[in-house]
Amino acid sequence: MTRLSINCNILFSFLSVVKPTISINGVKQENASWKNVNIYDLPPGQYHIRVSRPWGLMMPIDTCVAETVVNLRDQESAVLNYKLPIMIFLPGSLTLVSQNIDSSLSSAPTTPVKQVSSGPELCPTCKNPIPNKSKICEWCGNSIG
Repeated sequence: MTRLSINCNILFSFLSVVKPTISINGVKQENASWKNVNIYDLPPGQYHIRVSRPWGLMMPIDTCVAETVVNLRDQESAVLNYKLPIMIFLPGSLTLVSQNIDSSLSSAPTTPVKQVSSGPELCPTCKNPIPNKSKICEWCGNSIG
């Protein structure tokens, strides 16, 4: 299972009469809100996300449209942020804020991964990078490690 969170928080959301329109793979999602983060639990896969603002209550014309594609693997979560433009006829923006493995989505216990050190990244004397991981710094000639 994966989790997709879409933040549609806008300034003066209490003044907005219409709710945002959120579509996932062409399917309109119900109960979308400006005030809260919209959370969807989905199976792993590729998702086409489309967020817009309806023109008004009587006119079903979408404005401020923003679209993106998100690939979600098993036990992964993604957070998207939707922003309205300054003018209603411009497109909105939908950006991926974070995408990572969410351990709370996992039902199986996980084992910790042991980190292996590959040596110093910087010379302790001159603080220059060591690209070839040698024992002698090519910048200052001092011994490393």
